[in-house]
Order: sequence, then structure tokens, then C-alpha cells
Amino acid sequence: ATDQQEFVDVSDLKKELSVPPTATLETNYWRLDGAFRSFPDNRKGMGLISTVKSGEDLVYSSFPTLTVTFSENHSSTGITFAFDAAGGWCSYLQLSWYQGEILLASEAYSPDAPLYVCQKAVENYNKLVVSFQKASAPGRYLKLYRIYYGVVRSFGDDEILSASLLEEADPVSAEVSVNTLDFELYSEDEEFSILNPSGIYALLQQRQPLEVNANGQIMGTFYLDNWENTSEQLIRMSCVDAAGVLDSTTYRGGIYGNQSAGELFADICGSGGFTVEVSASLAAQNLSGWLPISSHREALHQAAFAVGGMVDCSRSGTIRILEPSSTAAVAIGPDRKFLGGTVKLRQIVTGVEVTSHAYQESEESEELFSGALEAGTHEITFQAPHHTLTVSGAVLSSSGPNYAVLMVSTAGAVSVTGKKYVDNTQVTGVYAASIPAGAAANVIRVENATLVSPAAASDAAQRLYDYYQLRIEQNLSFALGEERPGECVSVMTLYDTVKTGRVEQLSTDLMAGTTKAVIVGA
Repeated sequence: ATDQQEFVDVSDLKKELSVPPTATLETNYWRLDGAFRSFPDNRKGMGLISTVKSGEDLVYSSFPTLTVTFSENHSSTGITFAFDAAGGWCSYLQLSWYQGEILLASEAYSPDAPLYVCQKAVENYNKLVVSFQKASAPGRYLKLYRIYYGVVRSFGDDEILSASLLEEADPVSAEVSVNTLDFELYSEDEEFSILNPSGIYALLQQRQPLEVNANGQIMGTFYLDNWENTSEQLIRMSCVDAAGVLDSTTYRGGIYGNQSAGELFADICGSGGFTVEVSASLAAQNLSGWLPISSHREALHQAAFAVGGMVDCSRSGTIRILEPSSTAAVAIGPDRKFLGGTVKLRQIVTGVEVTSHAYQESEESEELFSGALEAGTHEITFQAPHHTLTVSGAVLSSSGPNYAVLMVSTAGAVSVTGKKYVDNTQVTGVYAASIPAGAAANVIRVENATLVSPAAASDAAQRLYDYYQLRIEQNLSFALGEERPGECVSVMTLYDTVKTGRVEQLSTDLMAGTTKAVIVGA
């Protein structure tokens, strides 16, 4: 920003700020309704506040200008600005979209509300320049709290015919669950037609986020997976969360030796296009082993299982790797719980066996590819990790344990050979001391956790065994609250008994505000 108060951090504009009305000595601004507070000593998270105030003619004597640059090209149907809702917004601004130094589009806008959409579809821009020129009242600073790179469209009860949210979490990361959102929308707006090439559908395909809010609570960020127009007015959308998006992208993997778990999580999620928050105790662990070429979701699953973390994408747009807590965070009492529900006993697990993996370079060589290739760039992928590659008929452009990128100048025969890694495996087990009379042995086996080293296998097996001893499954319905998948909750169950269990699944009817849950405990 060209003009900002000394305490301002413009990176706050990337966050979801909640700034209460604050007395800032602006003309006719501090209303005596009890909502305003004195200016805080801790001035972080205040958004962008200018030093210049608007004059009597509402114009800023020098225009505060904000420049936003991106590492990747963006496309959107518009830009949305969230100004100060307490009584002042920019009433005239000039917005320009660039690719590098090339001006793609420029438009003037006259905002008439604190949340304002500058509507314009622009593709492949990597820089925005915003010149804020007039305020909505005299004697006011420019106060900007958030920029959304897209159009913020809010749909309420009069437009949404149905909406359901499915959230799941696996505390031991035997898998990484995908949360889903399904809703049906009534709209007479042609922008919501699949057949409209300049409408919202075209840009939603490019992973624009949909944010879900219920009763003032953020329920998650989702991305379009399937769109169906059942008529000119009825639209059905199926959406997935970040884990679902990561399931459709490719991670090249590699061989790791004492790799920082925090750095590996950041690489997996970052290369998939998402930010990640990792519990400090998990991030500090080191991982050794192999990740094959897979989806980013599968790579995330392997790493989370190896460190004993739970992957949670619920209620935000950030992927979180958490250490599951055994303390009940929320109580589901009789005031929220509906009649009915069931309690059942899950199948007994009498043991868990985890196969650990230790990869060692060998001198044994094998042919990985042999064939004719056209001139150009080709990527060869391997089913198992290899090192010390040798190429004939092409130039090795780049490579990893799982792949080789070849530059072929003249069409012809190409061969690739490489030396093997030897996978030294070992089985570590945890078993029940005794089995109830009449019960059959039931041992869970984990064989393909290729980031579990021999040193980590015992902990991994014990974690799994302990979790599978939680056999009491409650299925119940209650009014929507603040519980999240993966959390521990306390529940008033049958015979006025209070049980603590972990939420494995939440299925919420967002229109009715009711939730069905699967909760597992001892």
C-alpha cells in the first residue's frame, strides 16, 4: 500500500478479520450506542487503514493505492471488497488487472455498501492495482478489512431448496476423509446456466471456493465437483473440501531420510494449492521411507498415519494436522438431543500388525523403459523407487526416485535403466492378552504404510490397536451445535448414562439445522 498507518500489516487482508467498531477520531463516526470501543493497544489484525482522511468533498487529497501480486495466474468474475461496516467505505475506486506489466482491463466503480462486488470477468491476471479515491463521508480514513478474489454471492433460505453437509474424520488416519456439500438452488439468473460461457459455472470449474455459513457459524470451504441444471431455474451442486480437491492432483513423492514432517506436510499441501497448519509436536517429528507417485490426498494420508496425526479440513479453508485430544470439547445434552438413536457394539479387534519399511540403495540395475519416442519432452514413471539413472537416446532433463523427464531431440529408440532400492520390511504387532470365549481372532494388518520406519512401527500399531478397542458406537440426532468431526464429545445416552466418545461422522441438514452423528467410545 502506498499509504498506511504505521501499525498496519497489509497481509491481514488475506485473513478473515473481525474488527469491532473502534473509535478513531473521525468526523461523526463514534456512535453512542455502546458498540464502539476505544482504540486498542494491540493493533494487530486491523486491516488496511490509511493516514489520509477524506475532505469535505469526500475526495482523498492523495489516493491510497494498493497493489496485489500473485505467484500464479488467477481468473475471477469480479473482486469483492469488505470495507468498514461501522460507517464508512470507499465510494469511488479505480481497479486495474494486469498480467505482468500488460494491462488486461481497467474499470471504475462506485461502491454503495461496506461489502461491494466489482463485477468483471477477467482471466489469467497476476496483479491488481486499486486506487481508492473517494469516501462515503467526510473526514474518514480508508478502512479495508478483506479482499475476495471473486464474486461474493450470498444465498439464503428463499433461494436454497435443500442443503446437506457430510463431515468425517479418522483420528488414526487409516484414511483421509473427504467432506462433501450438496445443495439445490433456485435461481432465475442466467449466470447459473451451464450453457452460459461467461457465467459463474465457467469459473467455478477453476476451483473458486464456496463458503458455507449456518447460524453465524462457518461450516467449511468447498469446491465444485458436479453441477447439474435440472431446469432453467433449478441447479444442483455437489462439492468437496480441500481433501477432495487433493484427490484429483498428482504428487511425485520420493525417498526420505529423517525428513521433517512439518516440511513434508507443507510440500504436499502447498504443491496441491492449499495451506496447512501442523501441531508443533507432529511437525517436529522426522520421517523416513518412500512415497510413490500418488494423489496429494494419498500422500497426505501416508504422512499423517506415520506421525499419528488426524487430518481435518472442516470449518475452514485450511488443512489442519492435529494431535487428537481425548478431552471432551462439547457436551450434547438432552436439551439438544432428539428422541431415538441407537447404540451398538462394533466387531472385536484382537490385534494389529503394522509392516515397517526401510529403503536401502542397492547396486542391482534393471531396465525401466525401452521403446521408441517422438521428439519432445516425455515423463517416464516407475512402479518402485530407483536411483542412479542411465539414459540412452535422450537427455535426462530432471528426475526423482519415481520418475524421469526426458528430452528427445530426434525420434527414435530410448532406454532408461536404474538401480533398485531394497525394501527391508518387518512386521510389528500388538495383540489382546486374551480373547473372549466364542470370539474369533480378528487381526487388522497395515502393509503399505511406506513412511512407517522400524523405529515408528510399534507406536503406530499401538495407536491403531487402542482406537479399535473403542467399540461402543452411538448413532444419534441433535440440534446443530459447535461439535466438529474428530473431536471428543460427551453424550447423554441410554439409561441417563453420560458417555465420552469421538465424532467420526456428522451429517447435517443445513436447512433444518439438525445433525446426525456417529460417535465411538469405550
